[in-house]
Amino acid sequence: SASDEPDYGMDLNLWEDNPSEWGPTYGFGKIPFGNPNLSFSTQAPFHMGYHHESPVIYMAAGFLKRTYPLLRIHQYESLSRLAFRTGHPYWGWRFAGLALHYLQDLTQPYHASLAPGFSAARLIGINLMATLGLPGAKNDMVILLSNRHFVLERYESQMIQTAAQTRQSGPVEQALRDTRTDADYPAWADAYARDTVARQAHGLGDQVTGQMLASVPTGYVNDPAFDFGVQAGRIDLMAEVARQGDAPRATLESTIATLMRNYGAHSRNMLRDILQEQPR
Repeated sequence: SASDEPDYGMDLNLWEDNPSEWGPTYGFGKIPFGNPNLSFSTQAPFHMGYHHESPVIYMAAGFLKRTYPLLRIHQYESLSRLAFRTGHPYWGWRFAGLALHYLQDLTQPYHASLAPGFSAARLIGINLMATLGLPGAKNDMVILLSNRHFVLERYESQMIQTAAQTRQSGPVEQALRDTRTDADYPAWADAYARDTVARQAHGLGDQVTGQMLASVPTGYVNDPAFDFGVQAGRIDLMAEVARQGDAPRATLESTIATLMRNYGAHSRNMLRDILQEQPR
């Protein structure tokens, strides 16, 4: 359960421009992106890593380099190793779970890519219009990205819930347990999360987005006037996708299974390396 904990109250208001007493003491400076007055928004730079964008994007928006999931992985992985090495297995597993959370975030395209489905040229054009006092396109893009992010995670969640309710092993569970690709990746190292995990997820961003646009009702993923996050609780997304036809549904679920297979493989690879610290 430790791998779930960072989403529930951790990494909040740690920036100097946040409405908190403790923010300035951490030395992270001002929040690089997001609303400094919304607690949940202040969490994002610790859970998203934009390590593989176009160089022109970094030239136009250098603040995107200030993301910190790699810091959190290093911190909790190191504490886990120390705990196992010194005979404290409970804390070894607890800290390992916390490190896994940030690694697992980076397996998902909307955590490892700034704007899946948008080219660098389009992003720069949208940002230029906003700086000239025309923020409409930028505001629409933010809503579309948020909706697509929520749709992907909602569909994944519903797949897991459906399998649990029917007491069957669904595509997500099967993919998570699939160890066939574990050995296809480099040995665990400090750069693994950035160079292997985040790069892989970033590379899948356009594909995942295209498949959502082809299989999910247009209003949910391509209409900036609709806020999926607000309406999600009343939407049976699996039923909606099923109405679009078997082929697009199967393609989307196959890609989600790929994401979950990557998620499982990278999690196991990190844990195997940490567990070498256990006393023999």
